[in-house]
Amino acid sequence: MSGSKSPFKKRASLQAPSTAEIRGSLFHPLQSAKSFSGTTYSLKQLSRELRTSMEGKYKEIAEELFSRSLVDSDMRSAPYEFPEESPIEKLEERRQRLERQISQDIKLYKEEHEDLVDHLSKEVLFEREYQRVSISGDEKCGVPFTDLLDAAKSVVRALFIRQKYMNISMQSFCRTTSQHLKELSEETLDSPPQDEGPDTPVAADAPVHPPFAVQHPYEVCDPSNMPPDLGFGLKMVDGVIHVYTKRDVFNTCTELDLPYPDLAEFIADINVLMALIEVMSDLEESKYQNAELRLSIYGRSREEWDNLACWAVNHKVHSNNVRWLVQIPRLFDVYRSKKQISHFQEMLENIFLPLFEVTVNPASHPELHLLLEHVDGFDSVDDESKSENHIFNMDSPLPENWVGEDNPPYSYYLYYMYANMTVLNHMRRRRGFHTFVLRPHCGEAGPIHHLVSAYMLSQNISHGLLLRKAPVLQYLYYLAQIGIAMSPLSNNSLFLSYHRNPLPDFLSRGLMVSLSTDDPLQFHFTKEPLMEEYSIATQVWKLSSCDMCELARNSVLMSGFPNKVKSYWLGPNYLRDGPEGNDIRRTNVPDIRVGYRYETLCEELALITQALQCEELEAIPEESLFMGVEDGRNIKGDCVGENKKQPKS
Repeated sequence: MSGSKSPFKKRASLQAPSTAEIRGSLFHPLQSAKSFSGTTYSLKQLSRELRTSMEGKYKEIAEELFSRSLVDSDMRSAPYEFPEESPIEKLEERRQRLERQISQDIKLYKEEHEDLVDHLSKEVLFEREYQRVSISGDEKCGVPFTDLLDAAKSVVRALFIRQKYMNISMQSFCRTTSQHLKELSEETLDSPPQDEGPDTPVAADAPVHPPFAVQHPYEVCDPSNMPPDLGFGLKMVDGVIHVYTKRDVFNTCTELDLPYPDLAEFIADINVLMALIEVMSDLEESKYQNAELRLSIYGRSREEWDNLACWAVNHKVHSNNVRWLVQIPRLFDVYRSKKQISHFQEMLENIFLPLFEVTVNPASHPELHLLLEHVDGFDSVDDESKSENHIFNMDSPLPENWVGEDNPPYSYYLYYMYANMTVLNHMRRRRGFHTFVLRPHCGEAGPIHHLVSAYMLSQNISHGLLLRKAPVLQYLYYLAQIGIAMSPLSNNSLFLSYHRNPLPDFLSRGLMVSLSTDDPLQFHFTKEPLMEEYSIATQVWKLSSCDMCELARNSVLMSGFPNKVKSYWLGPNYLRDGPEGNDIRRTNVPDIRVGYRYETLCEELALITQALQCEELEAIPEESLFMGVEDGRNIKGDCVGENKKQPKS
């Protein structure tokens, strides 16, 4: 593209942008749809700007991939991977380990851009003086700009899809990524409520451990002290619970306007993403350990929730060091074969109807109301390596019609869990109760589309091993900073040897990963299973103290503990981006590490967003996006923003 202006900075002699320049280097917005407010959010208004060469082919490609996953469900390696015994792979690993130990002491100079003032955030930017090495210039990606543009459109579209599903379900979306996406949207998308800070601010010199209530939370279980009954009616329609107001004098009732995802749009979105990836008690004694433990609800009867809650309240199963996740095993085929349930909708009703009833009228299930105050969200568990005999699409039977003994596919389970959780979250938000998140086991084995479904619908996941086989999907997980809780010791016994585990690679690339235990009674030997995970990982992968502290900090960020508690552990400003949100006295993570992670993420986001903000591209026909030359002439034009003042290359 000689003679044209590029949206990227010219190669300089080791001159790198500062944090302020990264934040301010975004240009004019594209068209975008508004997020939910009782209405359905759609990307249709973005179709012209984010159109790629695959437009119109998503469904065909996705169906081919789903069909292939049914046939090749046992495939354990990707076509572009070297076998384990390949000497090339060993040489690359050796070279990477050597490069990690090498550091260069190079003096860097800042570039001054006075025209960025209008783009800077209103907040005072927190900037540290670090030595930085930046790769810039037209060829910084190693691919032609027209190819970068097409890839950037697909990546941005995928990020908008995840943001849409996170916002409607009141789960969190990476703030840094959201700020870059705002530059591509005319209207600001609603921020998830979880991004709000604690109700009462925490002082900077507050102690590390938060104060806890003296009274046990389960001591007061009197229904008369519960929040009032709203009197709403509940009915499951097509697998999703709908909420209705009381009947009036005319014996009519009105459905509440609570948003939930449209099935047809979900199928279309998952097709887009599938096509994209083809292109590419001891705790309390140990004051510094906390846990999120799992409780199981199977969906065989509606009494399961009350039985679990009564057990927890009567035996005072509570600790300030513990939060709970409810795991739902994907065992419909087992229950159906034993005639315990008649169809899949009955299983969904057994799981979610008691939660809606206790939200509408807490006095109807007082113990359950108390227990839910300490439950963070839902997990979906089962053996992912089991073959799936059905492809989830618009022809799939509705839950009330799923009466066979075949187990529904992973995406089917996840969609209906997400849909009901979304409606439930909006009900609980109206009542002032805390909301739930979806954090399934995903990517430990099985087909890659499990990770695609989780990318769209889940706040965090567990395992994520198969991301190593899908580089595009791995890149999307990085850009969205989706939390991945990894359990190398469990994986070592079941699916992947310890030395092949991708955790050190994910960590070095900047993915939001943490160490976690999985089935500790089965795979660990001491009463400190988490310490086993950290100590073995440190010794085997030669992790530094900075790496270990970063993993621990990530685990706190990913956890479901309240924001106020996290403020004591991480610092009162932990929700802010970059080094400004890091308190080294509490996290023990150096500001330079946090700054490096933040600036690298901003550079990657700027790379794909700036490619979409170049005015010259609006006049280029679709066919010429892959040519670079039209009618024998070089494509020329201007870009808006700071690069407009740069000389032509």
